[in-house]
Amino acid sequence: MKSKRYILYCFLLISLAGFSQSDPAPFKFWQLTSLSGQVLLRGNYYMNELTNGDVTTRQTDAFFNGIFQIKTKSFFVHPNFMDVTFNAIYSPETRRDNYVGIPDYTETTNSGGFNFAAAFLKKKPFNFTTTASMNDVIQNIENITRLRTKSKQYGASLNYSNKILPITASYSNENIVQQTIGSDRKFTLDQQLFQATASRMFTDHNHNTLSYYHTENKSSEIDSSSTNYQYMTALNTIDNLQLYDDLSFDKKKNYLFTSTLNDSDEKGTYKFKRFQANEHLVCILPKNFTFTSGYNLDLSQQDEYKVKAQSTQASLSHQLYRSLRTRVFYEYDQTNQINAFTQIRNRYGIDFMYTKKIVYSGTLNLNYSYARENQSLTTIAPDLAVVREEYVLIDGQIILLRRPDVNINTIIVRNATGSIIYQLGIDYDLISHGSYIEIRRIPTGIIQNNTSVYIDYMAAQGGTNKYNMYLNSASGSISLFKNFFNFYCNVINQNYNNINNTEPNVLNYYTRVVIGTRLEYKFVKAGAEYTYYASSIVPYESMSYFISAQKTYQNLTLSINGNYIDYQMTDERSRREDFSVSTKVAYAFLRSLRGDVDYAYRTMEGQGTNVTYQTSKVQLTYSFLKFFVSGGATFYWNSNNTYKTNFRGLFIQLTRNF
Repeated sequence: MKSKRYILYCFLLISLAGFSQSDPAPFKFWQLTSLSGQVLLRGNYYMNELTNGDVTTRQTDAFFNGIFQIKTKSFFVHPNFMDVTFNAIYSPETRRDNYVGIPDYTETTNSGGFNFAAAFLKKKPFNFTTTASMNDVIQNIENITRLRTKSKQYGASLNYSNKILPITASYSNENIVQQTIGSDRKFTLDQQLFQATASRMFTDHNHNTLSYYHTENKSSEIDSSSTNYQYMTALNTIDNLQLYDDLSFDKKKNYLFTSTLNDSDEKGTYKFKRFQANEHLVCILPKNFTFTSGYNLDLSQQDEYKVKAQSTQASLSHQLYRSLRTRVFYEYDQTNQINAFTQIRNRYGIDFMYTKKIVYSGTLNLNYSYARENQSLTTIAPDLAVVREEYVLIDGQIILLRRPDVNINTIIVRNATGSIIYQLGIDYDLISHGSYIEIRRIPTGIIQNNTSVYIDYMAAQGGTNKYNMYLNSASGSISLFKNFFNFYCNVINQNYNNINNTEPNVLNYYTRVVIGTRLEYKFVKAGAEYTYYASSIVPYESMSYFISAQKTYQNLTLSINGNYIDYQMTDERSRREDFSVSTKVAYAFLRSLRGDVDYAYRTMEGQGTNVTYQTSKVQLTYSFLKFFVSGGATFYWNSNNTYKTNFRGLFIQLTRNF
């Protein structure tokens, strides 16, 4: 026993000797290195009126909360032996809502907790970190329902740096218990995550990384106080294994091969399996030639749906001086959903890209592309089930579902994780254009602009459909006087032939012409763009304008942004208009006194849509040493086809940092 104790003492002395050689910091049993914190008090008063037809609901909300927070950093023995951070927070909160026509509502919340982290031997090849946190929240609703939520988390991570096989590994465990005090109703959630990564270079020309993570989520709900007692539980485990390799065949990495293999298996209440392989080769050849190729494989299974997708790409490009770049390419895609459909796509073509410096400090860009695409779709079932098809919803762009003859009643729109199902008429709109469906986000909903949504739907797709598609694209732009004046023009034409068992009205024959100009002078940018879209599905013409300016002059900062898009929808015989403007003014009256004013206005009008909303905020902030006082008002007006919202709020906040 004594011999083991002596060995530990020797190990500690050797470690401390290593610290003394690498860092002149003193040795102490415990040393506090930093102490900071914050005391914050905030009060809010809101009033909201919601009008739906002849019915108006009024709500007032008085809200108060405080934050008392402390943060510390310290070390034991030596900063590189054990570095410790400890944070604690306590936050009381109370609110009272007064309604017209329904009972009032009061709620009191007290929450507090701490988090702790200790890093050991952080400058040594072998180091590790431990973490722990605990939070406790008690909610008292109407003095009738009391909810208590406890959460605990602990974990550890280690890192071993070496020349043979660097390894990192981590483990975390989180437990959440929510219980209604005075009853047997309880909800629990246990989450565990284990992750490990190892890297290895077998030669100077390759690098390999193997990663594995395992997650386990278990939730249960007990309500024995109910007459219809039920015990609900859900369990999901996810195992993911990924291997990344890159291999260069020469010292300059002119010939580089990369490979990524990923296997994921989710079991339990929700089942999903997926295997992905992505292979890529880049060869920089003599005479300014570059060859690239790739292969992608995606195997996925969700419930009874099994999908196999594979694709290959190859291209050869040539750079002539600095001006002309030429590329020929070929792409092949095949998607097969078991007992549902098989889709094959061949695409090949050529690109030309020309760039040249011209007089008046200008640049000329010319591009041309020709592509031919052969598509074949064979469906076994009369209805085609599409799962998790990704779309990016962008304001000002018309987004159509890719397949025709979609049953609009089967459309389900979710977020990336599938945990949120967006609501039709609140978050997005669906508009029918013959055989196709357009999806458009509603600005007042929870779908953010330029974000992805995932859509499930059923479409009628019987038999075998084949066709060839031709795409010609030409574009040019010119900029003069150091980008002061810019002019651009794009022309795209899409056509079809060799159509077999495909209704012509579901093919998008179109010619799209875009002509625009943009001016940039100092802090001001402005432009206009005309679009002519002669389409067999959704033809339209549009004019759009924009202006933006931002200027800081001494104590004043001013910015303004405005956009206006006017669509003339040919088939709808109607117009769509989208106008928005936002401004921000900030002025420093004194070094310690600052005022901010924000205002935004937007309106959208068109078939089935009539949305107008305005937001504004006024705020004053005064600071003295580490004491801050801020107060202001917030206003929001919103109206659409069914209801109107009028929101007004006041707030004041006191903050003391130390």
